[in-house]
Amino acid sequence: MAAASSALARPFRPIVHAANEVGQQIVRISSFFLKELWAALRQPKLILSVVLGPFLILATFGIGYR
Repeated sequence: MAAASSALARPFRPIVHAANEVGQQIVRISSFFLKELWAALRQPKLILSVVLGPFLILATFGIGYR
């Protein structure tokens, strides 16, 4: 009985291995994203410059257009 169950489980090993690799990639990408997000949130001036910078440039060009 043990030989039959191992023979049945063998075709599914590549599927399980591929699913495991996909899971590892998701963990790696999400951990990198969260690390960078946390680093940005610890720097309020960085967030302020990223949000307000383009608006200041737009306002400068708008004033110069007149």
